[in-house]
Amino acid sequence: MAVLTTVNADLQSSDEETRRRAVLDLATVSLDDARELLFVAMGDGSWRVRKEAVSLLLGMCPDKGTIEGIIGLLASVDNAGLRNSAVEVLEGLAGRAVPALLAHLKDDDRDVRKFVVDILGTIGDRSSIPALIDALDDPDPNVSAAAAENLARSVICALLRRCWPPSARTMSGSATLSSAPWPASANRCR
Repeated sequence: MAVLTTVNADLQSSDEETRRRAVLDLATVSLDDARELLFVAMGDGSWRVRKEAVSLLLGMCPDKGTIEGIIGLLASVDNAGLRNSAVEVLEGLAGRAVPALLAHLKDDDRDVRKFVVDILGTIGDRSSIPALIDALDDPDPNVSAAAAENLARSVICALLRRCWPPSARTMSGSATLSSAPWPASANRCR
């Protein structure tokens, strides 16, 4: 495909805007054809290029194979932008990414396990709680600490949802907990 050849060349350009536009051109091809070039763009030195790649990938409804590929990007040891882009996509996929993420809680790479725990915590899908409990016993202290932190957040969010039902979250001035103003810090709870 001529588009892919052009995009591949443009992603090598020293001009940031050329690389950003190349990512936008990938919207005209299928995810199967665009996947590897999107992964390249997710690791670009420019946050603008990475942002376009993340946005486009989220809009293409990644399949299981693509989600696995994105999880694989978490193992990049020399490109923090690539890892951050992968985290952003996985968090954006929310519940669709959870089954694949759960499978990687036993990854050989402790850094991948730590990322997965943090992503699961951010997604906040209740189905991940048993696996996060198991991750408390991870041999790596950073992974187990992240599991504890994310479990605590999950419990706090569940309590906040219970104490502040949606109908009461905009109320203010009442002395009862269930009708007290919804704490701004609780906006991270899904």
